[in-house]
Amino acid sequence: MRSLEGYIVPATVTLLLHAALLAALTMNWQSSQEPLVKPAPRHVKARLVSLEKSGAKAAARPAAAAPKPPPPRPEPPKPKPEPPKPKPEPPTPKPEPPKPKPAPPPPKPQPQPKPQPKPQPKPKPEPPKPDPKVQEEARKKEQARREAEQVQKQQREQQVREQKLREQQRLEQEMALAMAAEDEALAEGAETTTYEEAIAIAIEDNWSRPPSARRDMQVVLRIQLIPTGEVVGVSVLKSSGDQAFDRSAINAVNKAARFPEVADAPPQVFERRLRSLQLVFRPEDLRQ
Repeated sequence: MRSLEGYIVPATVTLLLHAALLAALTMNWQSSQEPLVKPAPRHVKARLVSLEKSGAKAAARPAAAAPKPPPPRPEPPKPKPEPPKPKPEPPTPKPEPPKPKPAPPPPKPQPQPKPQPKPQPKPKPEPPKPDPKVQEEARKKEQARREAEQVQKQQREQQVREQKLREQQRLEQEMALAMAAEDEALAEGAETTTYEEAIAIAIEDNWSRPPSARRDMQVVLRIQLIPTGEVVGVSVLKSSGDQAFDRSAINAVNKAARFPEVADAPPQVFERRLRSLQLVFRPEDLRQ
């Protein structure tokens, strides 16, 4: 719009100047076309007369002829109107630049929390003054407690000493029993060896060698006895690999039937060593 107003004002001034120039030319042209004959005056002298006196005279004479009006002036030729000048095309309005976006308002400052007043420390109450009687009772109780703890400590130490002593005595007894049992076992072993040798000799005396028997053959037998030395059962624990040899050993035990040496054995030796006897039967006179 501002650019359009800038064009309208100069155009208006130009039109006014042309109109003034045209009016001046028209006036000069009219003055040059005026006739040389002066026109008749437009005013007439007259005088007033009385109508009553001159009424008769006026009726007698004719009225004077009125003057002829002057011929009309010829109208000046109208000037030819100038062809209208082409109106200047209004300039294409330039697109207005985009208005800048208004800057965002600055953030409002957040109100900071008011510092809370620090709680004032409460005045500590003054400790009550100790009562001498209460102090004395507390001292006596503390002394009694310490004495009781001392007594309990001594009792625990005594119990520990007694327990160690009992444990030591038990170990000594067990060691003595073990040594006695070992001695007894050694004695029983030696005695049992004597009984086993007597049983083996009795079996060999009742043994009939089979034809397949060879040197270094042996069979392990389990012999069930009773305190009188009688055989109540016999079986093979480990075979020699030769059934005839194994059967010949079993037959020899059954043939012996009773071992009188076993009847003389102490009861504890018989129960531990001879009631269920394992015997390795290996005759010494076998040839290859």
